[in-house]
Amino acid sequence: MRVPKKIKEQLLKQAKGKCEYCGIELYERTAMVDHKIPLSKGGSSDIENLAICCQKCNILRQTKYLEAHIVL
Repeated sequence: MRVPKKIKEQLLKQAKGKCEYCGIELYERTAMVDHKIPLSKGGSSDIENLAICCQKCNILRQTKYLEAHIVL
């Protein structure tokens, strides 16, 4: 999902320019927007369910979510 630039800027400002998960400094061009509760689990795209984060944390969260839901 593509998040409007205005929303991304607002999230970055609220987080004081830091990843909400690990605290690393972020830049608008590299910051990612994450759904705290995934859309597939009933989460919404409301700003309250969005987090600004670094690419590493975004990938780690996606990987953990996928690993937790793999049926062997």
